[in-house]
Amino acid sequence: MDDTQKELARRTFAAERNAQSARQMAEAQQQERSWNTSIELVISSDPALQGKEQDFRQYASKPQYRNVPMDVLVASFLQKQGGAPPAPKTTPKPGLEPGNGGPRTPERPKQLSATELAALRTSDEKAYMEYVKTHDVNVDDL
Repeated sequence: MDDTQKELARRTFAAERNAQSARQMAEAQQQERSWNTSIELVISSDPALQGKEQDFRQYASKPQYRNVPMDVLVASFLQKQGGAPPAPKTTPKPGLEPGNGGPRTPERPKQLSATELAALRTSDEKAYMEYVKTHDVNVDDL
């Protein structure tokens, strides 16, 4: 390599290093903004933190608490403060609707009328014999 090529290689290397450094700084700023936004969302949504906003911001901004889930962070902060941890939000699970006890009398099988019995006897004698065996048939109606 001649002197010009060496100088170009040094400049390219330095430019790439500067670009990488700038990229890392931009990503760090973006992560900082995102973390601060999530802190503000938790403060506004959790009633247990009312009156303790500034203390929670300082607590959550410590470097060792980065990337800790917010619900864990809030619970640990409230426990350190002496307050009770927030009650878990429970939503009722969908399931069966409460019953009303059902019918009070047993359902009776459908009784066929005399004309229906006559039609059944002519069309399907087996079904007619089964019906007569299982039901009380009033012979006077036939």
